[in-house]
Amino acid sequence: MALWTLAGDAPLEAEWSVGDRVLELPSEDSSGRYQLFRVVGVVRLGDGSWVVANRGDGRLLWFDPRGGFTRSAGGEGEGPGEFRSLISLALRGDTLFAHDYLAARVSRFDRSGAFLTSTALAPEGGRFTFDLWPTATGLVGNTLGTGLEPTTGEPTFQRRISQYVRWNDDGSWGDTIATRPGRESYVAGRPMEGGGVVMTSVAPIVSHRSEQAWTVAGLAVAATDAWVIDVYAEDGRLRASFRSPERERPVTDAEWDRRVQARMERTEEEEARRWLLDMAADRRETILPAFGRFLSDPEGYLWLAPESVPDDGPVRWLVLGLADASLREAVLPRGFSPRWIDREAIAGIVRDDVDRESVVAYRLRR
Repeated sequence: MALWTLAGDAPLEAEWSVGDRVLELPSEDSSGRYQLFRVVGVVRLGDGSWVVANRGDGRLLWFDPRGGFTRSAGGEGEGPGEFRSLISLALRGDTLFAHDYLAARVSRFDRSGAFLTSTALAPEGGRFTFDLWPTATGLVGNTLGTGLEPTTGEPTFQRRISQYVRWNDDGSWGDTIATRPGRESYVAGRPMEGGGVVMTSVAPIVSHRSEQAWTVAGLAVAATDAWVIDVYAEDGRLRASFRSPERERPVTDAEWDRRVQARMERTEEEEARRWLLDMAADRRETILPAFGRFLSDPEGYLWLAPESVPDDGPVRWLVLGLADASLREAVLPRGFSPRWIDREAIAGIVRDDVDRESVVAYRLRR
């Protein structure tokens, strides 16, 4: 196992940035053939065409390299190739993998949009799977582990686990690759008349969780309450660990007060506001999340989003080279949420002032 310690004061490698736009898919087609709403995935095929996973209507949308709409597949429903809750899209070779969260299955399409087959996922205990990645040997996903325990006593901080597992070809539960800390919640319960408990949970003021991505090196996963990223092989071996404790940021008094105030301003109900104040008084966080979500690219880089976006100016991601522990900075436009990265381009979602979505791709300057 390779252990890498990245000095927090070491200079970063050359900066990466975006160039000209190479694609722009408007929120609505002028002919009414599609409307982008709750886009959950973007991929580029080998011929330069694009496929967008549109959760709003459960369809996969195909566009030519210049952005012209060509066809769609899927749709809302429970039949073959349809979706109850389309939440992600991935590409392996010439096959598209679309994950239906509520139906607990993954459907496969060829690059022309023809439905191939689907696999029902049957994890132990009926637990749901969130992130799902097609690998060279099968499917790997993040399945939510043990749940929050109801309590009728004082509210408590509870942390679920994330289990990263493989599925057998028939969709049955396979081997566990890793078990890691997941999302934390502040939990309280109230007894109901006639028995049972009504449970309420909210995210802590400073919310720590797991972030993960499937990379060319394997599963990269981290709990955000430390600057530690571990990479696992499919058989569960820990292949590499990257650490940079000097990059961990303490929660200053001013930052803590700002975050408490921001949560209070977003909360209207008086009872909920009192609960938030009780939570803030119960535990004051000491460290900010080390990073936001992860993305990977086929060149062997792991892209680390910042935990919070600045009020103005561009957004600076860190890019970790998994082969050599190099660390770069990528400067991306404010308001751009990337979903796909390859050698030449970076594509993602942009929202306008009234929250309409469009898909934009930029040339990537490496």
